[in-house]
Amino acid sequence: MSVYDELIKEIEKNSTEDFSKASKRLMAYVDRLKKEEISEILLDIGAIPQSIKPSSTEEKVYSKVTDIVLARCFKEVGLESEVLEARGNSADVSAKSKYHGYSLVADSKAMRLSRTAKNQKDFKVGALGDNWVGDSDTFALLCCPLYQYPAKKSQIYEQALNNKTCFFSWEHFKFLIDRNIVETDTYSLEPIWSYDARLSRTCLNNRAMNFFEKVSDNLCNRTSTNKEFFYAQISKYNKYVARRAKREKENILNNKISSIEKLSREDAINLLIKEEKKKTDTMDRLIKRLESKE
Repeated sequence: MSVYDELIKEIEKNSTEDFSKASKRLMAYVDRLKKEEISEILLDIGAIPQSIKPSSTEEKVYSKVTDIVLARCFKEVGLESEVLEARGNSADVSAKSKYHGYSLVADSKAMRLSRTAKNQKDFKVGALGDNWVGDSDTFALLCCPLYQYPAKKSQIYEQALNNKTCFFSWEHFKFLIDRNIVETDTYSLEPIWSYDARLSRTCLNNRAMNFFEKVSDNLCNRTSTNKEFFYAQISKYNKYVARRAKREKENILNNKISSIEKLSREDAINLLIKEEKKKTDTMDRLIKRLESKE
């Protein structure tokens, strides 16, 4: 069983507990994971499994675990970090440089592979940026699966530039961790987290366009990484997610639709099948996009 599958079992087991108690137990669980195990779950953690019911306690606990994993990612690259108790309009995670005097507020995002019509409300960029406006040494960061960010043009990119919020991804963190990139007293990661703030000053036109290629190129420059190697890794990550999407698609088709077909009311059956097939159509588009990226 994979590290991620074990984590899902732990989430399921703790979802019957008081939320605060479940959070503490899962925090201790993630803290015990080795660096290699953290790296192993990063391509999965941003995708809520279809087996977890929407708006359930289990989904709420899963969301908390993404915060815990994000805090651990910061620690793996050499920052001090903690998960914050407050929710709502506040950030989920805080991080601080041990050596270079800057800090971060951060949000983690996880979505289902079948999720459609993502918009600015899904990312809440403005609420995140509001937590640090006025402090020039604090940066805001949003961590989401790279493939879930809008592919071309979106208001969220303009919002990120206006709020000086760093758009980052689980894939970027996996790359940093696997490459053993760690901040030291002579090497600062601040130019990575502050890149969107610098880009905001130079990007005066087309501010709603996807700027992730620039973010990735900046990461390569700051870590002395060959860009071809970096994008080859991203392609490998995409194919991994595509394989998972195929497995979840088959689960929908073989298990859920199969059970729906046993219902007695024909109209209900047809309606439910139509809704489930919409999810697999979304996955087909995602799989095609991921597999076409080299």
